[in-house]
Amino acid sequence: MSLEVQVGDLVFKNPIIVGSAGYAEDENGIKRFIKRGYAGVVTKSTSKDPLSGAPPPRVFWYDPYRKLYLDWDEAHRNPGIEKMAEHIKACKSLADKENCHIIGSISCNTIDEGVYVATKFYEAGVSAIEIDMQCPAIGPHLGPEYATRGGSYWGDPEHPERAVELIKALKSAVDVPIWPKIATISIYLNGEVIEKSSNLDAYSYMGYTFPFYPLGLALDLDTGHPIFNGNTLLKIKKGVKFKPHFPGALPLLPTTVLATALLKRKLKTPLVPSGGIMRGFDVIQVMMAGGSAVEICTAVYRDINIIENMLREIRWYMNKRGIDRLSEMVGISIEYIPFDLMEIPIPRT
Repeated sequence: MSLEVQVGDLVFKNPIIVGSAGYAEDENGIKRFIKRGYAGVVTKSTSKDPLSGAPPPRVFWYDPYRKLYLDWDEAHRNPGIEKMAEHIKACKSLADKENCHIIGSISCNTIDEGVYVATKFYEAGVSAIEIDMQCPAIGPHLGPEYATRGGSYWGDPEHPERAVELIKALKSAVDVPIWPKIATISIYLNGEVIEKSSNLDAYSYMGYTFPFYPLGLALDLDTGHPIFNGNTLLKIKKGVKFKPHFPGALPLLPTTVLATALLKRKLKTPLVPSGGIMRGFDVIQVMMAGGSAVEICTAVYRDINIIENMLREIRWYMNKRGIDRLSEMVGISIEYIPFDLMEIPIPRT
């Protein structure tokens, strides 16, 4: 039974990567996740110079007893690339021993800044570089050290040339895979243009941002088929268009599953989604929709050891279904989803 998955040229020992957040901004934080068995750790998004971020409170639960809704608006708080590079070098031997990939996350205001940070990450020994192209949290209100450009500038769906220019510059500067973490709507509208123009290695994205609530999709883990209510099934049988809605105020996982399936249908580039993934069964469902691996964030804030339960569920499922290689699950549900009958309202802006 193999839990290995492949994202472009990188092989991961299991499909669970810790996404970029404040817990991975120093040596101790990165080492904690390496030791716990995660296949990859994405550093805190790092800029050329240190940034103090927003004033506290920066990370808190809106529902501290259930722990479903987390606010982590740190506004790019990070130690700067010089210090982050030191942290990565200090973790590299442990990462190699535990077969864990360290992925450097970049935050930049200019192409030159991006190249500088990427080069430092590369010299420190990262396995890949993720580019923050979607964070909208920064602005001049935070201080003069914050320029007006940032993540959402590069991922603007109306200007795909910005993403292409930055990706090309980084791929020319360093010899490791480049993963733009970009708004899902930008990938849906411009993903084919970006992948053809810049030869990127994977898309990373928060699936629950696409396109807006309450759209969503659930997959039957036993058959791989989408799960619909009887009214929707009747519409499909009679060829009637329908919106793949999902009940609930915040259907994070179903929206991520739907977004991943829609993107997998259009793109050749490997997908690394995040959003509402709390259990091993969630990982399987997202992979069935087309994800090559996943990133988790909120789940880690709930329980740093969550990977133990997630991997236990994945192994149980594979044993039950007689699956030898988890990678065989990637995209198996695509052929069963009635895309042509789905009405997906996509805003241009």
